[in-house]
Amino acid sequence: MRVTPYILLLLIIHITSVLSMYLLYRFMDIERDIVLSVGSMGISALLAVMSLVGIVLYFIKRIWYRGEVSFATLMTSVRQGTLLAIFLLAMIAFHRFGIMQVSTVGLLASTLICLELLIGSLDTKH
Repeated sequence: MRVTPYILLLLIIHITSVLSMYLLYRFMDIERDIVLSVGSMGISALLAVMSLVGIVLYFIKRIWYRGEVSFATLMTSVRQGTLLAIFLLAMIAFHRFGIMQVSTVGLLASTLICLELLIGSLDTKH
């Protein structure tokens, strides 16, 4: 199965998410509805980071495995990009709410790493 259309789709998702973040930042009135503005900006940022990190991880794995990659590798890269984007946005939220400490960041990182290991072990076929 060719992965080129999926990489193109991830690139389109990244471009549209970055553009929507810019348009939201430029034209949305934050004081009128703060929950909607922060939520939509968070979703746009999550999609932008997830798609970009997914593409970068896929190409790193392609170099690492010497070109022997499959569609499952792309999906694994997207999943890892999603978890990394969740980690980065949660760190921003921790900093914003004033609860960013080494223990909270470490707990979040260990939880997401354990979640990735759990999903990765369920994903392997024996």
